[in-house]
Amino acid sequence: ATGGFGQVVTEAIRQAIAAPVDPAGFAREVVAMRRRLEEGHARNDLKRGQGGINDIEFLVHYLQVVNASAAPGILRPNLWEALDALRRAGLLDPDTHAALRDAYDFWRAVESRLRIVHNRSGVDLPDNPQELARLARRLSYDDSDPDVLARPFRADAARHAARCRALFQQVVGEAAASS
Repeated sequence: ATGGFGQVVTEAIRQAIAAPVDPAGFAREVVAMRRRLEEGHARNDLKRGQGGINDIEFLVHYLQVVNASAAPGILRPNLWEALDALRRAGLLDPDTHAALRDAYDFWRAVESRLRIVHNRSGVDLPDNPQELARLARRLSYDDSDPDVLARPFRADAARHAARCRALFQQVVGEAAASS
């Protein structure tokens, strides 16, 4: 009867999430939560830094909560599945969907390689040039010169971070500013 209980719980969660929400008010709450998570964390924090994993997660969860009553199919616990469901529902245009999915893939790959390189669950990009080069190499960047090797990785990280922060601001920040 475990499946029955699980279905009851899942349905209760769906009903709670699918209740109508004030998009602007909820957006202000999301922006405030996001800001609190950023405080006290380094810019190179993959999760909490600007444009990091949390920007993507907060944007996706914002769209899910605000649109769940009209499109219950977007409620997916897996972020990749949620991104795809939001795209199918027309709540993310193809370019935004691709940018968020690429960035999420990138940040999760970096996070997993950091675990391999440092054997810990740290989420900060290393400052040490040799460690950064080792990380870049594990991410399939290729050059014999460690300084050269880290450059395209840093550029990709900066590009993803800037794009994710811009999309978070565009979707959630602009909704928070509207009343």
